Amino acid sequence: MSHYDEKERRALFVFILVFILMAGLPSLVGAQTPIEQTEYVVAIDVEYAPYEFVDASGKAAGFTVELLTEIGNQAGLTFRFVPMNWPDAVAGLDDGTVDLVNMIQTPERAQRYEFSEPHSQIVQAIFSTPSADITDLASLRGYRVALQQNDIALEKLADRTDFEKVIVHSKEEGFLMLDAGDVDAFLAAEQPGLALLQHYQLQQVNITAAGLFPQPFGFAARKGNTALITLLNEHLQSLKNSGAYDALTDQWLTRPAAQSHWLVRYQSQVLAVSLSLAVLAIALAAWTLLLRQVVRKRTQALRESEKQLQEAQTIARMGSYLFDFSAETWKSSAVLDRIFGIDENFERSTAGWAALIHPDDRQYMVDYLTREVIGNRARFDKEYRIIRNNDHVERWVHGLGELEFDAGGNLVSMLGTIQDITESKRAEEVIRRSDEKYRRVVETANEGIFFLDADTRITFTNQRMALMLGYTTEEMLGQKLESFLAEGPLSESSSQMKDRAQGMDEVYEQCFKTKDGGKHWTLMSPRAIFDSDGNLEGFFGMLTDIHERRQVEEKMRQLSRAVEQSPVSIVITDIHGVIQYVNPRFTHITGYTLEESLSQNPRMLKSGETTQEGYKQLWDTVLAGGEWRGEFHNRKKNGELYWESASISPVKDNSGRITHFLAVKEDITERKRTEEQLAAYAEHLGELVDERTRELRNAQEQLVRQERLALLGQVAGSIGHELRNPLGVISNAIYFLKLAQPNANDKVKEYLTIIENEARASDKIITDLLDFTRLRSVDREAVPVSDVIHETFERFPVPLDITVALDIPADLPKIFVDPHNLVQVLGNLTLNACQAMTSPASTSSNADQPRKGELTISAALQDNLVRMNVQDTGIGIPAENMAKLFEPLFTTKIKGIGLGLAVSKKLVEANGGRIEVKSEAGLGSTFTLWLPVAESSSRRVNERDPH
Repeated sequence: MSHYDEKERRALFVFILVFILMAGLPSLVGAQTPIEQTEYVVAIDVEYAPYEFVDASGKAAGFTVELLTEIGNQAGLTFRFVPMNWPDAVAGLDDGTVDLVNMIQTPERAQRYEFSEPHSQIVQAIFSTPSADITDLASLRGYRVALQQNDIALEKLADRTDFEKVIVHSKEEGFLMLDAGDVDAFLAAEQPGLALLQHYQLQQVNITAAGLFPQPFGFAARKGNTALITLLNEHLQSLKNSGAYDALTDQWLTRPAAQSHWLVRYQSQVLAVSLSLAVLAIALAAWTLLLRQVVRKRTQALRESEKQLQEAQTIARMGSYLFDFSAETWKSSAVLDRIFGIDENFERSTAGWAALIHPDDRQYMVDYLTREVIGNRARFDKEYRIIRNNDHVERWVHGLGELEFDAGGNLVSMLGTIQDITESKRAEEVIRRSDEKYRRVVETANEGIFFLDADTRITFTNQRMALMLGYTTEEMLGQKLESFLAEGPLSESSSQMKDRAQGMDEVYEQCFKTKDGGKHWTLMSPRAIFDSDGNLEGFFGMLTDIHERRQVEEKMRQLSRAVEQSPVSIVITDIHGVIQYVNPRFTHITGYTLEESLSQNPRMLKSGETTQEGYKQLWDTVLAGGEWRGEFHNRKKNGELYWESASISPVKDNSGRITHFLAVKEDITERKRTEEQLAAYAEHLGELVDERTRELRNAQEQLVRQERLALLGQVAGSIGHELRNPLGVISNAIYFLKLAQPNANDKVKEYLTIIENEARASDKIITDLLDFTRLRSVDREAVPVSDVIHETFERFPVPLDITVALDIPADLPKIFVDPHNLVQVLGNLTLNACQAMTSPASTSSNADQPRKGELTISAALQDNLVRMNVQDTGIGIPAENMAKLFEPLFTTKIKGIGLGLAVSKKLVEANGGRIEVKSEAGLGSTFTLWLPVAESSSRRVNERDPH
């Protein structure tokens, strides 16, 4: 053996020894790490997929859950996973109820907790609504931003005070607030945030900035728990060496589907991997040449290169294959197996490959392989969809392949790669949809939108701008914007554009020429566009259609001139009545100048003669949208009073909302003076006519009354006796019939009762006639009030459905009256009250069941007189009948001749008293008797009725 072989053998020996030492180091270290506890509580953030979450069955799942499970299996430990929200997890770690938490490592947190070696790297993202113009951290200024309690974003932005922070307890709360529009943005971890977006299907939430605050992500324990952290580090490294860690990352830590521009964001990593692969390939070739003569060494190098190639393929999500056309089979790398979701039992044939292709793309791809690639001996280069075999999830892949031929030109094989490009495809779809959305916004915008190049030539215009000017978009493209301007020299427009190129962006009015030769006014707002080097690329602008507004303004100017020259006063106020405008006629009449009137209220003209009710009616009318017309007696600045006729109406905007009030007023002082004189003459004449008419009417009524009373006296005197005899016979007959027929049917009893009541009513009419038409002696004596009331109820019983209430004080003095007269008076009042409470107008909705009323009789001593009240809850007396109530022959009843109250008044006055009444329609009546009090020694006095 040569010297070179001996040297090579030594190098190989050293390499194997180092490899053995490195492979055995973790177990040696692990053996030296004392740890007594075998079960640890791990807080699982339920909102942190794919790292950790709770699956549909309620179990903890995710990358870190399986990672800790693998570590526990190796180390003989049990990790009990407890799902909770992130703030609760941090609190549990602080108070000792939790042993381990998956946490982002920062210098500040490293002072509070023990951290393991990072197993991943976490980046944050900004999620916002489409209406918020948020693209990075700087653009958060002025917005409402949700931040989760104890989150890294809250720590990183703690010093920011230029936006409103809304602290939420969970990511769910933050995303739902964002979707509802309660906040404008929410900062969360990028991958968990995208997973929650997909879970809640939030259509109004986008990721607008990603890759923020890249931080190492590992396990955290309380300070002093170094044994657990050391153990985690040892077994984490062991899993990495064995490839189990890589399998877990491939399974769980895929790129988020909705992430945009990920290829650009990670191009440095891709480049680094590519360079590493190149260096690896060179190193592999060198090792292969160096160890070619040593079989064992070559085998070790091949294994190492395969491992590194697998790692490179895993990072790039790219698997390799070799297609053997003679055997019609293909071999695949482990990464390609994961991309396809297949295992070693899968049939790797042409049919097997075709079965993996999406059904919609299958025939096309088979034709592409057989006709274009094999038929034309071309390179395989195609993006297509597959249905992954193990979970049936749709994925996009990019296949590359080079055909290999033998010396005779026969097709032997195809060697190539297949890369999972699902994330980039989804990113492209997001970009496409975003572009489509903004295109629709631009095309459907109510404003005209245009882009110009640096020479002010139109490179784009939306349909709204073209329609505004009467052109098509094709007719406007390539034309200079100045060629469409209608007013102002072109040099002035060019100067304005140059000003905007210097950063000026004010809005100004611009008139354009329409295709038909007309003019169209717009509000123009151009803005310069610069490239990354600060060079002017062009302009972007918007046109707001103000043509109708300009026409309205012209009409307003014409109207203003008419108002200024109007012969009537015109006043415009805001909705609070504050004067905004008065015309010259107003200042001429009132003496107030324009400056003195503005910002004042028209109440400055008040004379105090218009009532508050009048002003209230005015405001109620105009605030309801109506027009008020009326007259004011106002006061000028010099104190002189004047009359004006006013019309006040509301002014509304397009939505119907009242914005101002318009008053048009005319000075009618002279007209009012003339009207007052005429009214005075008319009033005097009317008074004369009314006075004479009253005299004639009173005389006529007195004459009729006298004639009626005279006739009534004659009739009462002549027929009273003749009528009473038959009525007595009828009453006795009824009494006899009731005794003789005790078992008569109800109908007979009902008619006997009716005849008896009618006979009694007729007798009362005769009594009232006789009492009213003849003079009777009054035998007054001292009697208790209670005796009189008792006798009244015996002679005039109250119906059972009426409640009677008495309020007669025991110490009430006796009254000095004729008891028979007073019983008759109280009987008349009681009967009237009962009839008022049982009449049809006072019954309930049930016609068969009259409403029960209440009759109240009370008495009291007042001013040395006894006041007796007879109060009912009946229908009351209309106001127009109150004055005629005690007149003879006046009645509103169907029965009776209207003498009951007239007789009662006459009898009360004959006994030295008086009668009064208070009533309101629908609220009952109260009749009051004022009666004299008896002296201490009772005596009888015979008096003649003075009437």
